[in-house]
Amino acid sequence: MKEAAENQLKLLKNFIQYKASNQGMNLTQLLEKVSEKYGTNKDLSNFSAKFRRKSVTMLQIYQIMDILNIDIEFKDRN
Repeated sequence: MKEAAENQLKLLKNFIQYKASNQGMNLTQLLEKVSEKYGTNKDLSNFSAKFRRKSVTMLQIYQIMDILNIDIEFKDRN
């Protein structure tokens, strides 16, 4: 179970990088936009460390996805 969660975090980070790239941004530029809008830390090493430590929050993911114009949807499993 722990390994599956770690893989999901890696996939999420890769997804964020991919979507930012598709919009002409690197991660530093993305975090600068998040910082401008939400007043958060824009340090890339801090962001990467949160993924390594598995301490990234849903609020941080929401803010990133907002800048990328991506909706987060929760749904019941069938």
